[in-house]
Amino acid sequence: MGICTSAQLQEDFTSVVLPSFYDSEPLAPDEIEAANVSWKSILDDTAKGYVAAKSTPGFKHNSAMLYFFESFYERLFDIYPNARAKFKHGLKAQGNHLCSMISMSLKMMKDEETFKKSMHDLTTRHNARGVRSIEYAFACEALFWSFERVCGESYTEVARKAWVKILSKMLKYIIPDSIEYEVSIKHKKTPVDAETQISPENDKTSASLSSH
Repeated sequence: MGICTSAQLQEDFTSVVLPSFYDSEPLAPDEIEAANVSWKSILDDTAKGYVAAKSTPGFKHNSAMLYFFESFYERLFDIYPNARAKFKHGLKAQGNHLCSMISMSLKMMKDEETFKKSMHDLTTRHNARGVRSIEYAFACEALFWSFERVCGESYTEVARKAWVKILSKMLKYIIPDSIEYEVSIKHKKTPVDAETQISPENDKTSASLSSH
């Protein structure tokens, strides 16, 4: 039986953690265009879902961007309530970071090395905040839901596939980096020797020995 190395273990974990929607196929030109069009519609407040929602009584969002990132957090906390504890600096500030990340990712889509470094830096920041590799799938699902909600009927099948591939490309670098960090943290913990670990029985023995 072969020895399972840390690298092999990390690779196995990565294959398991990558979400079911993961798509490693490169983006086609029409998909890149569809992604940019859908994101631009959110940036300039022309997203059809947002425009339609504005006429709803009690609608409080004064921009499609605000509607987008509040939709994201609404969905994220609904499907993964534990995520609330990781957002301690206000949702508006976090939402601005989210939208900046999306804009940056689109601009770097054709620059693989810069994109990879950006994802590494992003993962490092998330590691420091305690974000785990298995949690990124929830964030992606919340993003898909938010795009569909805010873009409305303009969120075409081509646009949907485009965002699946874009987020998959991000996870291609994020998940391995995240798992590598988790494995390194685990290895830093000094295991307790089973023979010296204090159990109720060992504790009684120690007490007995000390009494002589």
